Amino acid sequence: MSDPPDLPEDIEVNPAIRAAATLREIDRLPDALLLIEETASVETPVPLLLQDVALLGRQLLQRLR
Repeated sequence: MSDPPDLPEDIEVNPAIRAAATLREIDRLPDALLLIEETASVETPVPLLLQDVALLGRQLLQRLR
């Protein structure tokens, strides 16, 4: 893997990097959800890292193709 700015290109061409990034994101998502109280409103924002949101969006768009 090269510099962080090259990460989007690396994720596109290297399935091992994509799998590792997805696994890391899947591991962080439940932790972010556990920070929210159970009695919180459905509209309560969940703080997520931008890179995780970008990776989730990319995965969803690939599945729609």
